[in-house]
Amino acid sequence: MKVSDNEGLEIVTKIINESISTKKIHCFLEKKEIKSYKNLSKNGVELYKEHTHFHILVLTDKYTLDGAFTLSSIIKVKTKGRYSATILLYPVG
Repeated sequence: MKVSDNEGLEIVTKIINESISTKKIHCFLEKKEIKSYKNLSKNGVELYKEHTHFHILVLTDKYTLDGAFTLSSIIKVKTKGRYSATILLYPVG
């Protein structure tokens, strides 16, 4: 799969690597959403808000209960909602 938001995937991958011990990270789906809205405080100027959601498989040697939920929350907080992810954790070795 070709990922169109390489910068976003790099940011999310870095957050995952900083948070848990990983063997491999594989992104198998990406959904990008762009919303437009008018900012009334700037005389009705149309602005755009982008959001990218990734579906990621993480192979790890240290499986933790609620680890996937925790990772998803950390990603959303650290990127201020710009990126989110559905994480599948799979223990190996």
